[in-house]
Amino acid sequence: EEPLREMLDKDPQKVTHLLSRSGAETRGGFPTEHSWHIPLLPRIPVIVLYWPADSEFGSKVKVLFDSTADKFLDVESIMFLVEGLVYNIEAAMSRPVT
Repeated sequence: EEPLREMLDKDPQKVTHLLSRSGAETRGGFPTEHSWHIPLLPRIPVIVLYWPADSEFGSKVKVLFDSTADKFLDVESIMFLVEGLVYNIEAAMSRPVT
């Protein structure tokens, strides 16, 4: 979560663009206006929530898993998928957005 938070703090528009290119869709119904549904695999969706820093609190990112995700993969494998997504975003951050 920390590397993703740092990237969102640095350039939220570029990260949002890269997330959408990865299949992410914005979602409502969460306690932040910055939320994305990402289908990492067909039955392994995650929700990424981002709260930008304000005058009282620092920024924060949370990654939520569907309650059925562990029926298809173990938690370690799911975390590996999320790490792969973050790695790809980090790599893309150094390239121009097309």
